Amino acid sequence: MRHSFENAEQMDEQNKRIGEKIRALRLNRGLTQAELAGEAITRNMISLIENGSAAPSLSTLTELSHRLNVPVGYFFASDEKEASLFTKMGMIDEFHQLYLAGEYSACLTRISEVPRADDEILYLTAMCHWNLALDALKNDALLTAATALENANLARRSLYTPEGFLATIEYLQLLIKSAGQKEIPARLSSPSAFPNAHFPAEWFAYMRALTALSSGDVETASAVLASGLVFTKAYLDFLGGCVALANGFPAKAYPLLKKAHASSGTGFFTRYHLLTALESTATAEGDYKAAYQYSAQKVQLLENFTK
Repeated sequence: MRHSFENAEQMDEQNKRIGEKIRALRLNRGLTQAELAGEAITRNMISLIENGSAAPSLSTLTELSHRLNVPVGYFFASDEKEASLFTKMGMIDEFHQLYLAGEYSACLTRISEVPRADDEILYLTAMCHWNLALDALKNDALLTAATALENANLARRSLYTPEGFLATIEYLQLLIKSAGQKEIPARLSSPSAFPNAHFPAEWFAYMRALTALSSGDVETASAVLASGLVFTKAYLDFLGGCVALANGFPAKAYPLLKKAHASSGTGFFTRYHLLTALESTATAEGDYKAAYQYSAQKVQLLENFTK
């Protein structure tokens, strides 16, 4: 008799846990009891189940699992870790679909419904933030990008983190912090400071020349320019213009800088320093209208940096 009583208590406790899970999922998805019930189940039955007053049949639980997008096993999970695993199993395909469609914010919203993040969830979360950062950088929205990159640091807790990923994040964070400053940190030109970061060798050579120019070392910048390590046309024009300007030849610098400005292949960092050089060169050449335009463009760029 005592055994039957204990079994009944256990069943009551299980029904209560199932009801609580159903209610939590329903509220999380913004559904009313009537909306969750649909045509297959009555609203009153949903209420009884959620209150632990009624035991749902397997067919009812199966129907609710479809509506709530979790496996049936979720309702019988014994702890948070097991429940989280079942939740993920029911949603992982949707996560992948949203990610592949470029719906990174929507993917993060859905991922947040998983109560406990495992390595796969941590990595997917980090990659969503990483791609949001890249989207923000395309629009020069550096504040948004910086926040997304900080969130992408979640990847350091995942076994799936690819080699060099965190170094790439760290590099971009420093590049963003340095945007809008005259002096360029020498560390940005050192590949050894960011092992396996996902940047080509040309970029570090280019940054070496810019770093040298920012400190007045025209000789080093000229040597990099002549080395063949930098081969992107916009970078070559920009560096060539900067070297000519530093050597006191604004007339030679001006057309090179304008060609670099006309290129669509430069990012926020180069654009800022390019506009600064163009403003100085246009002023030196007496082209005050152009100097004003370049100054206005730089102000607009700096405004975008704060978004």
